[in-house]
Amino acid sequence: MSVELRSLMEPSLPEPRPKSVRARTRRRPDAVLADGGYDYDRYRRLLWQRGIRPVIAKRGPSVSRSA
Repeated sequence: MSVELRSLMEPSLPEPRPKSVRARTRRRPDAVLADGGYDYDRYRRLLWQRGIRPVIAKRGPSVSRSA
C-alpha cells in the first residue's frame, strides 16, 4: 500500500488543542478620575456602591488663567 492510501485508511485523530492561557483576574480600580462633565450625584453614588472612589472635578467655570 502506498503511504497516501495508508494515511487515508487510518482514523484521523483531532489535533491537540493548545493549552489555554489564563486571563488576568479582573480587579476593580480604587478610584476613577473624570472631568466636570461627569459631576452628578448619580454617577458618584454608582461608583461608591461598587466600592470605587470617584475623583471628579466640580462643574462650573474652569480655574485656569487666560493670558
